Amino acid sequence: HVVAVIGDGAMSGGLAFEGLNNVSSTPNDMLIILNDNDMSIDRAVGGMEKYLLNLDTNETYNRLRFKASQWLHSKGYLNEDRKKGILRLNNALKSALSHQQNIFEGMNIRYFGPFDGHDVKEVARVLKQLKNMKGPKLLHLHTTKGKGYEPAEKSATIWHAPGKFDPETGERIIADTSNQPPKYQDVFGETLLELAQKNPKIVGVTPAMPTGCSMNIMMKAMPNRTFDVGIAEG
Repeated sequence: HVVAVIGDGAMSGGLAFEGLNNVSSTPNDMLIILNDNDMSIDRAVGGMEKYLLNLDTNETYNRLRFKASQWLHSKGYLNEDRKKGILRLNNALKSALSHQQNIFEGMNIRYFGPFDGHDVKEVARVLKQLKNMKGPKLLHLHTTKGKGYEPAEKSATIWHAPGKFDPETGERIIADTSNQPPKYQDVFGETLLELAQKNPKIVGVTPAMPTGCSMNIMMKAMPNRTFDVGIAEG
């Protein structure tokens, strides 16, 4: 059994779609676990993020289908003729309960979810059932970045790489940098804004890292000339 784990931020990247395209065209039993926490490094953006949010609203249909599929597999009722009939029923239910088509289903990857990724017993139960299902599958788990540590839950972007901090209070230990040169990313952010103020042709583009590369400096001053395109490597 092959299991691939990917986050919702990375799902917007081109390499992820290359992988989905390959999986959908090969008869294998790969399971893709989508860890959806609404975050990349900064808050996730773009069409895929909005799409996954809409999938969350279709929970009634998704859970109903999972339970039906689980029961049919346990009874051994799925031959080729029955699969065709179930597919027609599946499409009818999808039209009735969902406002949009499922992109993963359209690529021949069976979709299950969303489930609470922090409910360990539920996740274990679902994984056990999916283990016996043939073909490529995607399990959508919704999680909270920094779950269980209140400071991290409240400020997920800062706590992606917080540096030193007091684990009891969550207070970050800021070193005295008065005699140190400024951070490279801050020099970049300030310089980019300075140049953009002089040259109207300059725009800023960042792949899901406006805070990490300090482009948020320009974003605040010139929101119409800065673009966060999400994870866009590859």
